[in-house]
Order: sequence, then C-alpha cells, then structure tokens
Amino acid sequence: MAAETPPDHQPPAVAEWAGGADDVSIGKEAATAIDLFVGHLLLERRLSPHTAAAYRVDVSSLATFLSRQGSSLLDASYPQLRRWLAQLTTRGYARSSMARKAASARTFYAWATKRKFVRTNPASLLARPASR
Repeated sequence: MAAETPPDHQPPAVAEWAGGADDVSIGKEAATAIDLFVGHLLLERRLSPHTAAAYRVDVSSLATFLSRQGSSLLDASYPQLRRWLAQLTTRGYARSSMARKAASARTFYAWATKRKFVRTNPASLLARPASR
C-alpha cells in the first residue's frame, strides 16, 4: 500500500528536491552558473519548481559528462554536446527525454550567452528532435 501524502505537504524547494549543483565533480564555476540559471528559471521565467529541478538535473548531467571528458560546462563545444546526447541515446533514454535534455541544454546556453558566461552558444545548432 502506497503511503499517502499529508494534506499540508508542500513541494520541497528546488535546492532540496534536486540538490544543488555538485561543485566537487563539475567545478565551482559550473556549479555557480547552474545555481544562477535555476534561479533565473524560477524568478524571471516563473517556471514551476519541478520544471526548474528537471532543468537542474539535465544541465548537471551534462556538466558531469563534460567533466569526465576533461572539459567543463562553460567551455563546451557543439561536438561535445552531440556526444552527450549520443551517449544518452545508447543508454536507452526515450525520445521525449532526449528532447527535454536537448531543450535544457539549449535554454542553459542561451541564458549563459546572454549573461556572458560563455562567448558563443554551442547548443545553437542542436536539432529539436520530435518527441512523437
């Protein structure tokens, strides 16, 4: 039998629900950029905490992948983003999940470019796959 959610239960804050960016594995600059990006999503774009948490998880996943490749979130290139998505495809992610992860990367890099965290947007060429 599933546990019932108490009627006064509030969704946890994004930082509690998805955890802050892990600056040990991805670097302090990337972790700070992710935290500021999520703040932007919540405060300026007024997205739900759950949506912002999903974006945090997606961008943190990308940052971890890049870190393991010897790069960083703020120095990524278009081919590296394509490799990240290809790796997720081989891991069996659904098309809808892939579309959301690509959208998260596009949104992050558009924001990071405007805020001068990166000079050029490596995600600008990422295709927008159909989720079917």
